[in-house]
This record gives sequence, structure tokens and C-alpha cells, in this order.
Amino acid sequence: MKALKKGFLILIVGIIIVFLSFLPWDMFLPPWNVGATRDWTINSGAEIIFQVDLLWGATIQGQVWCYGGDNDIDFLISGSAGEAFLNPGRICSGYRFKWHVPYNDVYSIRFNNAFSESSKDVGILISSYYYMHVFLIIGALLVAIGLFLALKEVMKTAIVRPERNFKHPSSLLVEEESKKLIEGLQKETEDLKSAVRDLQITIVDLLERTKKPKSD
Repeated sequence: MKALKKGFLILIVGIIIVFLSFLPWDMFLPPWNVGATRDWTINSGAEIIFQVDLLWGATIQGQVWCYGGDNDIDFLISGSAGEAFLNPGRICSGYRFKWHVPYNDVYSIRFNNAFSESSKDVGILISSYYYMHVFLIIGALLVAIGLFLALKEVMKTAIVRPERNFKHPSSLLVEEESKKLIEGLQKETEDLKSAVRDLQITIVDLLERTKKPKSD
């Protein structure tokens, strides 16, 4: 029974951590990585496109500075299919933004100077927050461990019970219910294992993609 209680306790803690992953951790914790800093000189009528690989659930926070003319530039973040996700239009130097990535994609950060007759010196600093992914992986691992311990204890109980069935016919019903519970727990365990593997692959991709953003 102690092992069963321990399994359920770990399971509950894992579920709580999974729910905690959806909190706005970017408000309380420092960025996951800082270093995506770029700057350009954009001639009159020209456009610069800065591409970066981002994962779903990430929070991107940035600051743009612009010098030349009226110290303004047209700013846009779009997806690989050309759809606009963040479009504040014309911005001035010192503009700050925060954006939540909807899905995995190569996103384009566009600076357009088509409206101006002056060249512009433009730069951007991007900070990334990936705490959601870390909490999801930890929570999923704890849920899988908790289910495993609980399943192991239930299976031990199911093995012992058949020896008592000769004396207690009513225990057949209990055994049948135990089998159903075991089957359900086995299925959930397999699903969680698959989810954990997917999350592990995601976090590896995350660490690789956030090292060096792409640029056209």
C-alpha cells in the first residue's frame, strides 16, 4: 500500500507541474537565452528580412531601435506562408514587443523602409522564454513514474488475489475490476511514454534551434 500511495503522490505532483507549465513564467523568470542581436543599414525603399526558427509555446520578447530620418521603420513578424502574426505597422526607435509563438515554424522578422527617402540604421535584441517546455517534460516524467509505480502495485495485488478466490467467490468481481484498472493504466502509461519521447525530441530541437537564428 505504501508503494501505491507513493505512486499516486508522484502522479499528483506531476499533474500539478504540467498545469504550472501554462503560467506566464516570462513575468517572473529571466529569459531562457539572450543573444539574438542583429543590426543593419537599410537603404531607402529597401527591406530586410531576419529569419529565426521558433517552437510552439515559446514567448519572444524584443526591442527594436532605429536611427535615421524620423527614427521610424515598418515592422512585421510573419510565418513561412506569409501570414502576419505581429504587425504594429510603423514603429519608432525603442519599440518593445512580446509575442507568443503559435506553432513550430521559420518566422520572418521584416523591416521595411519603402516609405522613407533616408537610410536607417536598425537593430533588434530578442529574448526567448521556453520554461513551458521544461515544466511539461518534468511533469510528464513524474506522471509516467507515478503511473508505473501504481500499476506495479496493482499488478502485485491482482496476482495475490486469485489464491483467495477458492475461499471468497465474491473476490472474482474484484479481480475483474483490477484487470480492467490494469489495462487502463497500461494504456495511459504507454500514452505518457510516447508524450515524454515527443517532448524530449522537442526540447532537443529547441536547444539546437535557439543557438544561431537564421538570417537572409
